[in-house]
Amino acid sequence: MVSKQRTGDRPTSVLDLPTPQLARLRQVFTFCLEGVREDLEVPGRLSDPAKARRDADAYEHLLAALDGGRVVPNPDLTRAVAEVAASVDANNEYERVVAEHAALTGLLARIDGGSHEGEQDDDDQR
Repeated sequence: MVSKQRTGDRPTSVLDLPTPQLARLRQVFTFCLEGVREDLEVPGRLSDPAKARRDADAYEHLLAALDGGRVVPNPDLTRAVAEVAASVDANNEYERVVAEHAALTGLLARIDGGSHEGEQDDDDQR
């Protein structure tokens, strides 16, 4: 859950996410930050180096926020998180996986009398 508090004139979001999610987010944003830094080291590799620098700043800010438990939202953070989420979904074929999961659990419920409905794996906290 994310709750809103005000710090001075700026709203602050408290990042009271479960520990496994915080750990996963640290891994994701560290990976993204390292990738952007590598890209910035090679002249001409990026079509928009200014955006890459904003991305690097956003990842650094997010990593610090995850460690501190609070973040002051801004448009660059929002954009960076949205782009990472879209990339993860596309690279992991999220829509296909969700559709297959729904079809398989629907079939299982019909052939197993519904005894598996509502079950979740421990990995669902990812």
